[in-house]
Amino acid sequence: MQQVIEPILQLPGMQEGMRIHYYCAGLKHDIAVQVRMQQPHTLDAAISAAMAADNILFGAGTAAF
Repeated sequence: MQQVIEPILQLPGMQEGMRIHYYCAGLKHDIAVQVRMQQPHTLDAAISAAMAADNILFGAGTAAF
């Protein structure tokens, strides 16, 4: 799964906390909650957490009820 980073997240001078905030705002609610619970300190950590949560919650082999 290739991750696309929005241009706003690449603005020079933007604080890492704001990058994480805007990134989470664009995620599915269930995934954003999981990412925020982990309190990532970097955008890379937030992206990794989101990808892991997406894989667990919505990945292949997940039973739909």
